[in-house]
Amino acid sequence: MNLNFRSTALREKSLKSLFIKTFFLGILCALVPRMGFAQMRDYSSYQQMTNRLMWLASQNPRLCSVTSIGKTATDKEIWLITLGRENAANKPAIVLAAGVEATQLAAVELALQMAEQLLVSAETDDSVRQLLQTKTFYIFPNVNPDATEQYVEQLRWERSGNAQPTDDDRDGRMFEDPYDDLNQDGLITKMRVQHPNGNYRISEMDSRLMVKVDTTKGAKGTHLVYSEGLDNDQDGFYNEDGEGGVNFNKNFSFDFPHFQVGSGEH
Repeated sequence: MNLNFRSTALREKSLKSLFIKTFFLGILCALVPRMGFAQMRDYSSYQQMTNRLMWLASQNPRLCSVTSIGKTATDKEIWLITLGRENAANKPAIVLAAGVEATQLAAVELALQMAEQLLVSAETDDSVRQLLQTKTFYIFPNVNPDATEQYVEQLRWERSGNAQPTDDDRDGRMFEDPYDDLNQDGLITKMRVQHPNGNYRISEMDSRLMVKVDTTKGAKGTHLVYSEGLDNDQDGFYNEDGEGGVNFNKNFSFDFPHFQVGSGEH
């Protein structure tokens, strides 16, 4: 069996996600000339994020407060940043939440930088000062730190679910078939296995990529593609019950996907 590994393919961004990121980017670009932060080299861990928030609150007590609205299953605080002057609770407000889709780490960083840069600009820019005088910003920089923290763990993989234990394959056991780092590189990616009945073929443009073929139209593939790991529970499926619980994006009222991975017990 010939195993080859490639990075997880980028997901197609939804129009809504693109709009939100563009909105944030526009605000940040307008504020960047007025601020002196060093360029970020990487995404923040939960502890680094918490340290940044505590520093913001300590340096800007009249404009900023940081409070916890609850804790995750692993005891991480869910932080809320409140930006505004006097009587914040009784003014028109906007709520910004990041981390709802935990794989989008850039959204968490954008939320943090937006708070940081608004506070810096309020010191020198009358329009920003007036904005915080008349409006309130409620910013949730990361509502799912249990999932995003996987990015800085020793074994890194793209995680959407929080740390609430769930039995995704409904066999009465928890986390019995997780990912396995077969090539010991600290990353969980994808693996391709050469197979005569495969439904993928190697891309002609880049041999690291796989292209899915339509076998119903006579196209013939050369490989099968799996997540990196073993069939630990010997049920014919790979990594179907790993660590990771509820995906918040699967818990809204419209089209709720019952009894699917990430949707939770109920």
